[in-house]
Amino acid sequence: MSSDVNCHPFIETAIAQLEIINGQYEALLEHEQKARVELEEAIAQTATYTERLTLVLEAVQMGTWDWNIVTDQTLWDLRHEVIFGYASGTPNRDYFDWERRIHPEDLEWIHKATRAAMDHHQALAIQYRILWPDGSLHWIDAQGRFLYDAAGSPIRMIGVVRDITEKKNTENSLSQSEDRFRRAIIDSPIPIILHAEDGEVVLINAAWTEFSGYQLQEIPTLADWTERAYGERKELVKATIDKLYSLDAKVREGEFTIRTRSGETRTWDFSSAPLGQLPDGRRLVISTALDITDRKGAEQALRYGEARYRSLIEATSQITWTTNPE
Repeated sequence: MSSDVNCHPFIETAIAQLEIINGQYEALLEHEQKARVELEEAIAQTATYTERLTLVLEAVQMGTWDWNIVTDQTLWDLRHEVIFGYASGTPNRDYFDWERRIHPEDLEWIHKATRAAMDHHQALAIQYRILWPDGSLHWIDAQGRFLYDAAGSPIRMIGVVRDITEKKNTENSLSQSEDRFRRAIIDSPIPIILHAEDGEVVLINAAWTEFSGYQLQEIPTLADWTERAYGERKELVKATIDKLYSLDAKVREGEFTIRTRSGETRTWDFSSAPLGQLPDGRRLVISTALDITDRKGAEQALRYGEARYRSLIEATSQITWTTNPE
């Protein structure tokens, strides 16, 4: 009996400790349950963000890559593989899988640009060419950045790529069209000048230089041209030119007498019209000129001859007439 009495305080102490442990365990379970809920919410939120990012990348036709520099392994998404002409689903690609697609002429400068971005902790933004297994040429727009460890050493590179082949082909076609247009103007036997609405002279062809004697560097603006070619009449000519920039401007024509670089006076028949816009948004005007000096001289001689003949007829006392031979 005394033994049971002596053990009672020990039992009470053990029960109290057990209750404390149980309380701590329940608190731990509650904390674990709360952490599990938060983790599930974070996973769900991450999945939502991932789905949204995937939709955005699909909408803009972009692929992603993640290059582990330490292991030299690269993870590509399906869009990236399609862009580079690979069969989808091939895992564990390395750096050289990407490198083998690069056009040989672009590989060296890409290496230099990538190394510079890595060394200077800068983002990489480049456009380059790749070759598919079928030999077709494609253009890639790539943007990426490096991730570094605590010591500042690069450990990963992540980025996105986009196929811009169609855009490049369009740009090349436009460039070729512009080159052909420019060549047609330069080789034309008709004097032609192209100028912007603010007066900048964009181009004069060889025929213009031949007739006027002025090179482009001598007349970089319309103000220089009107000053040299029209002298005192420059303001009148400039006012006529300014009419070309009205919204309803169409072809403008007129005869102007110019002074060539050699000091000779020539008469030109001008025709000017808006031609569109320059890349910076300024309107462009094309003007052509025909040298009609000889024709005007012949017309003047004819008018002088007719006037002289009429004066002689009116001065004579004889009767004169004209008639139809029939």
